[in-house]
Amino acid sequence: MSLAPVLVAVIAALLLVRLYPLPLRGLARPARRMRGVVGPLSLARAGRAGGSTVLLLLALLTALTTAAFGGSVLAGVADARERASVFAVGADARVDNLDPRRTGVEDRVRRAPGVEDVTPVKVSYTALAGNVRVSLAGVEPDPYAELSGRMDDGAFDADTLRASGKDAVPALGSPALAERLGDDPFPVIMEDGDSFTARIVAVRTWTPALGADDFLVVDGSALRAGLKPPTGLLVTGDHPDAAALKKAAGGDAQVRLRSAVIDATVESPLQTGAERVYVAAVAAGAAYAALALLLTLLRAAPERAALLACLRTMGLTGPRGGGC
Repeated sequence: MSLAPVLVAVIAALLLVRLYPLPLRGLARPARRMRGVVGPLSLARAGRAGGSTVLLLLALLTALTTAAFGGSVLAGVADARERASVFAVGADARVDNLDPRRTGVEDRVRRAPGVEDVTPVKVSYTALAGNVRVSLAGVEPDPYAELSGRMDDGAFDADTLRASGKDAVPALGSPALAERLGDDPFPVIMEDGDSFTARIVAVRTWTPALGADDFLVVDGSALRAGLKPPTGLLVTGDHPDAAALKKAAGGDAQVRLRSAVIDATVESPLQTGAERVYVAAVAAGAAYAALALLLTLLRAAPERAALLACLRTMGLTGPRGGGC
């Protein structure tokens, strides 16, 4: 895989060297009818170019293909880091393990530096759906739908999740859970004894509040105590400060930043090694191309000088002779 740019460049250079003299030679014939000799001589000379042209083309194409391939690899690594951080945190920052006895936590976190919005969630990792143990999150449909769309994964229509209070509570479910429970209503029993009937109305492979394989997301108003107090807060904003969030949440709250997850993956030996290899390959390709261009110019200098001298003997001086 790592040799692909070089192999493509070699093949492309050989094809170009074989093919590009043909149109030049074809143009040389009508050029003979032009006034002056600069055009015909330039085309004839280009059509007879030899091994030095192969070297230059090979160097330039190797540099270009290596740079393009390396750039795509580095862009893919950066995109993978972003997606991994989204899957790990679910938002720009996450505050978990909130003390239920503390009041006003959401408002204090909302006022912390770098925070634009806060989405409260109430998560249970031991809920029973039918006869399946699942992770369940109660949320506010509108802000949670907005957050899911902002994270580019798990997006859904807020009205899909809104509970009416009459029928079974609509729920977002993971593919594995939807396959087990189907479209029929099923009982849900929470760890605090709360119970209700739910039905999966939409399937998503991931959702910001939960990263488990088997999960349900329901309207928090369907829970007996609602979302008060929440067990966690999903924070969006530019550069939220972990220390400020920790201070605002108080107690033993746990804070995770998406930027911290990205920084941790940047330090991964595999990813940093791949980046350094491709950066070095691009730099080496550029140096090889510059050296090949310099050597080509030096090699062609005597031939060019002889051609200019020949043109001067024919009376072509100044700009007319220097154009060859």
